[in-house]
Amino acid sequence: MRTQYLAFLMKLPTEFAGQRKNAATATERWLTRHDEDTQVRTQYLAFVQQLPPEFDEMRKQAALKTAEWLKKHPENFDVCTGYVSLLLAVRHPDLAVLEAESIPYHQWIIAKNPKKVGYRLTFGDQLLRLEKYAEAKAEFEQVLAREPRHQLAH
Repeated sequence: MRTQYLAFLMKLPTEFAGQRKNAATATERWLTRHDEDTQVRTQYLAFVQQLPPEFDEMRKQAALKTAEWLKKHPENFDVCTGYVSLLLAVRHPDLAVLEAESIPYHQWIIAKNPKKVGYRLTFGDQLLRLEKYAEAKAEFEQVLAREPRHQLAH
């Protein structure tokens, strides 16, 4: 039910920002009591990722808490993909260390799904942000090898 509510709130106009903030705060508290619920955790990451810029601190906290959670649960694919996606979306200077530490997560995601070019593209974007240009180029070349006309990899 909680995941459906978060999805519903994201479809509402901007004047519902207060409800979004309340839902995000309540879900964050709920997750501390329901550590094992990966479905809600994954939806929560997608939810906070889509919030407007005034929620940057909330996104930062979600990234920090998820990084800690992943240390205890490193094999959860959905939370892991939501986490790396959030890191790319947030672009918060306080998360630079987490971005650098996300490389093994990206590599694990790609190893689990080597044919999905979207994961390589995301990893390439992260490598660009980390100024690892040669590695980023290699990821984009992998995307183009699989999909020569892929617009974003050119």
